Amino acid sequence: MPALRHLALLLGLCATAGARADEPLLRYRNVQAGAVADFQLSSTSGGLAVLGEGGAQFVGIETFRQGRLLVQWDALLAVRGGVLGNTAPPFTTLIGGHTMASVEAGYRFMHASHSSLYLGARLSGDLSIMAHPGLSLSQLDRLNAMDSVGGVVAHGDVRVALGYSWLSGRKSLLLTGFVQEAGYIPGVFTPGLGYTEAGVSARFDLAQRLTLHVEGFAGRGAKRTEPSLDTDLQSSTAGIQALVRGVFDSGVWLALSGSYQRELDHRAYHTSHTVYDTANAPNMGFQLLVGLPFQWNHKHR
Repeated sequence: MPALRHLALLLGLCATAGARADEPLLRYRNVQAGAVADFQLSSTSGGLAVLGEGGAQFVGIETFRQGRLLVQWDALLAVRGGVLGNTAPPFTTLIGGHTMASVEAGYRFMHASHSSLYLGARLSGDLSIMAHPGLSLSQLDRLNAMDSVGGVVAHGDVRVALGYSWLSGRKSLLLTGFVQEAGYIPGVFTPGLGYTEAGVSARFDLAQRLTLHVEGFAGRGAKRTEPSLDTDLQSSTAGIQALVRGVFDSGVWLALSGSYQRELDHRAYHTSHTVYDTANAPNMGFQLLVGLPFQWNHKHR
């Protein structure tokens, strides 16, 4: 009987070794979840905005199905408040909430290799609702322009990405080119806009230590007619954004991000055949975020 038990154990070890040889890859996980607080400074068409948030964030990148599926996500729910420098008195106070969610799932075709062709799809949305104390959302048109900061601000995109995925131990590198449809709902003073965009993205992760992410894009909206001005108008946009997130041994994380985006307008007058190309003021933003891990996510490897 002892001999049979030893033989069964030996066969089990051989079967496990064989399975690992057939499927050498790959489990990868770099995830943070906890309470967050952040400080934001941005320059928009409505003026300089200084905002702060407090809430919860769940963000990460992880493989599933033995490395075949690579999923990255970011979700945030927070209360938000701050000031916008858009009025004759120096600032307009704004208070409200902010939520966002983004998920991209991609297939690694050579899942049993460290390097693989990658094909992914992303769905992303961002919603902010902020009002001035004493005024309802429908009364914000009494104040100067605050679109992209005050009122109901929402945008989203649907993306398809193709590129290269590399996984090795605690490291992950994802390089992609993408096309996407991006949309913005109407603001208090500005119309809703949609863009067809293309760009490139690069992301590097060191599990439970570091995330570096940078991407750039450019796009063009559909031509629209403005009968009151006897013109056709077509808008274009281009931008870049970058993120650095570091995780300490305690599980606390610190993230610094920045973005730059600019819109261009091409306006053609029907009667005079005059054409004007104008550039709007750039939208620039910087954010500093601190995260405290939840109890169930305190372990740090």
